[in-house]
Amino acid sequence: MGGIDSELFTFAGWEGLPEPGLRWGVPPVGVKNPAGVYLENHQTEPDILIMNEYAFVGKGRDQQLEEAVAALMKEIK
Repeated sequence: MGGIDSELFTFAGWEGLPEPGLRWGVPPVGVKNPAGVYLENHQTEPDILIMNEYAFVGKGRDQQLEEAVAALMKEIK
């Protein structure tokens, strides 16, 4: 889990759809990382892989968020 790197973001122009709360975006420009590789169509993998279990989600728990908070708490201690 690292800091935010400003060179790792993609910018999009967002448009509203007829359905309230739905929007879509198209990147008007490509953004490259320091190695010159475009960021579009490349998935960022999380540092800690946690699958939320349906039984917990139904009870309002987010196991991914819980694990992320626990990992950050370890870092600041």
